[in-house]
Amino acid sequence: MIFLLAGCATGPAVDEPLATSEPTSADLPSSTPSDSQLEVTSVCDALESRQPGEEVRVRAALVTENDVPFLCDSVEDSDPEQCSEPSVEIIGAPLADLGLRERRSELAGEVDIVITLDDDVATFVRTAGDT
Repeated sequence: MIFLLAGCATGPAVDEPLATSEPTSADLPSSTPSDSQLEVTSVCDALESRQPGEEVRVRAALVTENDVPFLCDSVEDSDPEQCSEPSVEIIGAPLADLGLRERRSELAGEVDIVITLDDDVATFVRTAGDT
């Protein structure tokens, strides 16, 4: 006994070109994640869990001490303010553009920024939302 199975083809019409599956630039992953793809984290968590050179978004206090900027999760009750531990020095941050307040020749304020970490130094990448 022979059984024949018949089915309906649902492909493109004969005179329509076949769709290609070549990726477009929109299909390719970006090497730089957007700020919305970066989970907001603390300085402490970033120091504990991030790989060197990996971009991380932190909401933190930025405080200058003797004109050297540091990121930290909280500040000590002092005049001028000083970072509590853990803290990390940050390089390349555009201090004049971050809306920091000046007190006794030192700057302080809350920031939402993207950084990379290498050892115990943070490098400013951009202000969150500037992608």
